[in-house]
Amino acid sequence: MVPPSDDDSRSPQSFDDASSDLPAPITLIDVPDHVAELCGSCVQYVWRSLKVPLDFTPETLPLLDHYIAGVRGELSAKPELGPLLARVVGAYFGEVVRKAHFGMWRASAPNVHDWQLCLRSVFLWFNPIGVAYDALFNTTEHDGPRSHLRVAPEDREALDFRLSEAPPVPEAEFYLLTTRLEALEIAVEALRLRMSARGYADVEFSENDYAAEFGHGLN
Repeated sequence: MVPPSDDDSRSPQSFDDASSDLPAPITLIDVPDHVAELCGSCVQYVWRSLKVPLDFTPETLPLLDHYIAGVRGELSAKPELGPLLARVVGAYFGEVVRKAHFGMWRASAPNVHDWQLCLRSVFLWFNPIGVAYDALFNTTEHDGPRSHLRVAPEDREALDFRLSEAPPVPEAEFYLLTTRLEALEIAVEALRLRMSARGYADVEFSENDYAAEFGHGLN
């Protein structure tokens, strides 16, 4: 289940190569080229391991969780694979969230610690690569980015309270991508309710709104 070497990694545009025995390509719109490339590698790895296509829907995350469980044991023997796997898994997870929740990538920086997936429907952002590190190593004790959900200061206490009300998750499932998506969906719902109560139900957040928070533009 170890991914191929970098020399064997192909871009999304080459998915229709008949010799690759890969599913038909999916065009990703409004995604930075390097993120799309990582997403493509994730599709390749999972296909070669499980012979199941990933189509960037939330329903495919259990398949990716299964793939991660299979490779996790091999990371101890080949720890150098960790950053590569975290990038490809994180890019795919971020793209699933972006498509499902009307988001946008902030990933122009060379350092993945600075990458963010930002939502338009609510003011919330997080680092998908950090989520992947957590899932791969089954802990937050790693060298990757932090994965926590970030919101405006005035929403932090209310969101933490709402998340604390969610049913407890078994320790073995805490870092699954499916679990993290469920937590994000709870957060989005809670923030939308707060916006509606303030009369901002129709507001959408733009790149400029996040740029003001981060201090520079988004890509």
